[in-house]
Amino acid sequence: MIPNFQNPTGVTMTLRRRQSLVELAQKHDFIIFEDDAYSDLRYEGQAPPSLRALDETGRVIHMRSLSKIFCPGMRLAWVVADAGVISTMATAKQFVDTCTNSLAQYVLLEYIQRGLLDKKLQLILSYYRRKRDFMLSQLERHFPREVRWNRPEGGFFIWVHLPEHLDGSEVLREAIEQKVVFVPGSAFYINGGGRNTIRLSFAQVDEPTIEVAIAELGRIIMRKLT
Repeated sequence: MIPNFQNPTGVTMTLRRRQSLVELAQKHDFIIFEDDAYSDLRYEGQAPPSLRALDETGRVIHMRSLSKIFCPGMRLAWVVADAGVISTMATAKQFVDTCTNSLAQYVLLEYIQRGLLDKKLQLILSYYRRKRDFMLSQLERHFPREVRWNRPEGGFFIWVHLPEHLDGSEVLREAIEQKVVFVPGSAFYINGGGRNTIRLSFAQVDEPTIEVAIAELGRIIMRKLT
């Protein structure tokens, strides 16, 4: 599960659904892997408790990553779970990569001890919040009223619902000709669903590019509606 700002939809799981999921894990005896890579990238709203915090039976393995807030190339992350689970995972990991890069861990430790990670987090929150708000404003400006989208409280993604008869993959083919790329929603389904959805990301593009890209997508969608 990706409970916070889920990829691809940007949705945050409600407290009620989190509680229900943890109860189901206990009832049916299954393990939950909580992929919480985006929780530090919250731009507004109150953060609900993690699945791990709601778990009283040791069925949640909580995973966090520094790839979104520090340095992706260093491949640093951490896990919170019961001691037996951690021991088993550590043993398995040694056979995969002979342990995590020690130099990268020391660099991170020094970075945190100097208070630099907290300062960087504040900067990137402001940076990404501004780009999220800008993309949302461009959607309001350029997309026809028949199109719907969400307002994620954090993360990198906005989930767009096109009218039922439109196919996101067909929109993508025309968009590529104009040097605009996104991921059609159907790529995230295993049953052929989501054909009228698309995922937009504001993570790596600047505001002028967002403005041009959203305007072009709006024109393409408008043509398909007429």
